[in-house]
Amino acid sequence: MKKPTKRFDEVYADFAHKTTQDVVLSEKGKKYIGRNLKPVDYFHVDGDIVPKNDPRMRCDFSIFTEETSNLYLIELKGGNNLAHAAKQISMAIEILLTDEVMKPNNTYARIVLSKSPGSQLPLSVEEKILRQKLHRLNGSFKEGHIQKQSKRLEEKLI
Repeated sequence: MKKPTKRFDEVYADFAHKTTQDVVLSEKGKKYIGRNLKPVDYFHVDGDIVPKNDPRMRCDFSIFTEETSNLYLIELKGGNNLAHAAKQISMAIEILLTDEVMKPNNTYARIVLSKSPGSQLPLSVEEKILRQKLHRLNGSFKEGHIQKQSKRLEEKLI
């Protein structure tokens, strides 16, 4: 198998929105804010990279940090179905990180729900699968690889 030679932002350059500002992504009352001072690319996964008429599940957005080669996959989810959001991000990993794309240094999952997810335990099958995929991509799994909040999630992009 041929070794990938292109970074995420190079493979999906036609869909990139470049910025050195904070990245604010919102949808129907849910908001993700990535605080940022360095160049990043953000992408509309649902509707741009993956066309709306494509039946595959996928997340809403992605952010790629140029300096650190980190990838953030973001789902802004109506309701409190954490398992469905986890599955959408898992499927986006399969769609986006093809054999053509060099593995990012770190891949992060970010989920913003419109309602509180309630009890976090036990983990759903979909959340366990997402954890396994992130472990495989990152070489380990740390709690910071997945973050979930209701209404608003704000963080410093690394």
